[in-house]
Amino acid sequence: MAKAEKPKGSVVVRGGRVIDVDTETIIQADIVIRDGLIEAVYPDGIGTPTEPGLTTVDATGKYVAPGFIDAHVHIESSMLSPLEFATQAMRRGTTAMFIDPHDAANVRGRDGITYLLEQADLAPCDIHVAVPSCVPGTDWEDSGATITVDDVRDLIVDPRVYGLGEMKNWAAVIDGTGDSRAKVDLSLAAGKLVDGHCPKLTGDALIAYATNGYNDGLLRISSDHECASGKEALERIRIGMMVAIREGTANRDMSRIIPFLIAADMETLDSAMFCSDDLDVEDLLRDGHLDRILRRAIALMTGKGGLTAEAAAIRAIRMATRNPARHFRQSMAFADRPGFGEIDYGFKGDLVVFNSLRDVAVEKVIVNGLVMYGGEADYQPGEVDASKFKATMNVGRRVTAKDFAVTSPRARGEVNVRCMTVREHSLVTTAETVALAIRYGQIETSLSGDVAKVAVLERYHATGTKGLGFVHGFGLHRGAIASTVAHDSHNLIVVGTDDQSMADAANTVIEMGGGMAIVDLGEVVKLPLPLGGLMIGGSTAALVRAKAELRNKARDMGSRLQDPFTTLSFLSMPAIPDLKLTNRGLIDVKKGAIVELLVS
Repeated sequence: MAKAEKPKGSVVVRGGRVIDVDTETIIQADIVIRDGLIEAVYPDGIGTPTEPGLTTVDATGKYVAPGFIDAHVHIESSMLSPLEFATQAMRRGTTAMFIDPHDAANVRGRDGITYLLEQADLAPCDIHVAVPSCVPGTDWEDSGATITVDDVRDLIVDPRVYGLGEMKNWAAVIDGTGDSRAKVDLSLAAGKLVDGHCPKLTGDALIAYATNGYNDGLLRISSDHECASGKEALERIRIGMMVAIREGTANRDMSRIIPFLIAADMETLDSAMFCSDDLDVEDLLRDGHLDRILRRAIALMTGKGGLTAEAAAIRAIRMATRNPARHFRQSMAFADRPGFGEIDYGFKGDLVVFNSLRDVAVEKVIVNGLVMYGGEADYQPGEVDASKFKATMNVGRRVTAKDFAVTSPRARGEVNVRCMTVREHSLVTTAETVALAIRYGQIETSLSGDVAKVAVLERYHATGTKGLGFVHGFGLHRGAIASTVAHDSHNLIVVGTDDQSMADAANTVIEMGGGMAIVDLGEVVKLPLPLGGLMIGGSTAALVRAKAELRNKARDMGSRLQDPFTTLSFLSMPAIPDLKLTNRGLIDVKKGAIVELLVS
């Protein structure tokens, strides 16, 4: 697979306040970019060439920074096509992103990865793609496809591939089971990086994971974006890992990490970068992408961190540019690409022009020396053949209310069950034991106790396998919600207060060929997602309207979660503690085992 050559331009950016993220200073200067690369920086504009072939950008009174970099993102979570997501992110200053298409791969395997690579070739910013490491995510679930060691061997050498995606199967790495260690070794042998995923790992277990089980002091898995506390982040930094501080839709870790690291040692911030991980389309359009993260980081650094406004802004921008660029340099050198993430001779001509160090309101974006946003004609996304990424729903039949019944050995009374508990802005679901009523031999939900029923149905191969459980904290008073966005295998997940509503919601999604649906007292609100059951094929505006309608209906039904569909989508992800549900059953993540729903 050959990398498509992207167009390059020549431009002079005049009169800007240029942010040097290496020296952490700001200078008045002109910047000349020729054929996509930075040719020179002219302090105070002295000696700046004037010639007909150079487009001029007036940055007088504005700040100029290197293009922003998202160190880890799953584009599919936005439900936008990759091209549309990249376009929206670029307009907010993002000129490079490192994506892990494990959602697409779980649905369609290598065809899913190829679809993302083809979109990356046409994107208005640089999209660097990882080969997903864990498809399916664990041995406790069934996905639409499998990524094998042979797949990794074939794909990892593609110059558009920067490395191996987040290694979620930390238990297999530590224990040496399965093929996880082999995938890591293959990637490193190809000169590529390996992203990590190791929530709550500490001490000897963290060392074993980061060294790919060798315990020889040599770092092989070099980053982690799952740190939920400053203590976790600092431990990883001290053993040489890079920490990608996550500030997405469902999970926001920055407020717990940045002040802690500043208090511990300011220099630890050079081992940190930013990522959005999973970002909802409404957050992207309303608040932005990396610019949104930068505003929050600057506010934290000037507030709890105690830095001056200028020092905070420069340090935050450094974490969004220089730090990730230097981390990924190993893979960039392998791909024979120029440096990026800094404003210096020979580096990529990727720049962001914005109004102030506090607001970071992006006015112009330059990629490869071309004014992609804020110029005379902004970039508009094209189209890519997505036929291989459609028609992914194969449950095999319509479901009925009986498919959602949870039976009890007793006809009446109460029974103790294991229950997942959700909380806002967290992917972790804590495990509780709750007492639920039994009626006619079936275990009921509890509206007064805010306990709903949840089910995960295999949707690719018509196997009929399913998992049934209960969840606390969804807030539903009636009805049901169903979706094929269910990390990471993206089977059909349903939450509801009664079995018939759950069946109706599930059948609505089945008939659409994938998507989201709410059933409430016979009323149906739905959103088709024809691209793998994950992404919309239409406009961004249509997606935003449909999402708002779904969210408003969920609130009418009692849910007070900011985004109940995002929360629902992570109930089935057994790579994150503590209790999850897949099509194979209820998973105790800490034990690494399927457990019974009933507590004896």
